Amino acid sequence: MRMLMSDTYIYKQNDPSNKAFLLKEGNVTLELNEKDSFVLNGPNLLFGFMEPLLLEELGSCPRLLNAKIDIDSSCEEIPPMEVRWLLGQYESGFSICKTIAQILIQLDKILIKKKDRLSAKEHLGHEYCKLYAEMVDKIGESYNKQRYPWLEDLYSSMVVSVTYVKGKSFSSLSIDSNKSAYEKDFQQLDRYTKSYSSGAYVCQQGDEGNELYILRRGKLKIYIDNHPITEIDKSGTVIGEMIFFLGESRTASIQAIEDTSLAIIKKEDLEKILKDSPNFLKTLATNIANRILHHCNAIEKLNKDLMAGVSNDSKEKDELRDLRTAISNLYMKHKDMGWLYDLFDDLSTKMAELKIK
Repeated sequence: MRMLMSDTYIYKQNDPSNKAFLLKEGNVTLELNEKDSFVLNGPNLLFGFMEPLLLEELGSCPRLLNAKIDIDSSCEEIPPMEVRWLLGQYESGFSICKTIAQILIQLDKILIKKKDRLSAKEHLGHEYCKLYAEMVDKIGESYNKQRYPWLEDLYSSMVVSVTYVKGKSFSSLSIDSNKSAYEKDFQQLDRYTKSYSSGAYVCQQGDEGNELYILRRGKLKIYIDNHPITEIDKSGTVIGEMIFFLGESRTASIQAIEDTSLAIIKKEDLEKILKDSPNFLKTLATNIANRILHHCNAIEKLNKDLMAGVSNDSKEKDELRDLRTAISNLYMKHKDMGWLYDLFDDLSTKMAELKIK
């Protein structure tokens, strides 16, 4: 490891991201732009891992943030060859995940503050974009599974729409999109799996967050302050990993609404899991890093909206109407595809809730 001078930038946005860092003592300031920044504290803080993880997954990912240490801090470089190895170790892997989770929490606070500053009309515009992206993703799931030739042109044109891109960015704020997925080495989780009958509670809001959950099968409902928030039924969904890494109390209650199986992972299980599945923590860290990438994009988009001070939502409403019509026309041609009718009905209901005729 190479010692770095204090009171200097360790790296800047768009720099190459093939190495990471150890903050031995002091503070590191992470900056998205001149107005949006936050501070993480040492000692022995492992940081700078999220972009190398995204680089490996996406093939290209320069630095998302500036990183600067103050005059009383000391920092060392971690060479690329050690980055993957550290993620496969119990103590260092957990510490890296914790730091990445802390970064996501700080960016989430920035996002929420900016979102609260938007006008009511701008809020609606964001909801239109999010709904459009949600429906396009559902079409994409069917196309990617079945490869219907008659669906290709529609999906290909929608996925490059500005409304779709904006919707994906805004959706990084929602609970549904903030769920990680774990789809590897499922068989290694058998020994940690527990079954819940329909109606049983997995955990209660306010409980200690010393476990994370991975949905094997079934369906869960999430409650905050006894109000239903969302349902989760996708196998492999990871739940509670942020609380798990940060050591905080549960912010929501989780109830099984049909017979459900969950893998329940405790901190003391990690060493055994890493022996069987060395990439377990790396997978979770990469999922959180992807959410950070979406948050950074959403913050930049919000900054542009706030500077403009005006939102024109007529285009988004028209695109939703066009999408509804396109789905209806497809169903009329392919009436054996019941999922098209369900999608049309779902979109129509949600458009009505947003008062779009």
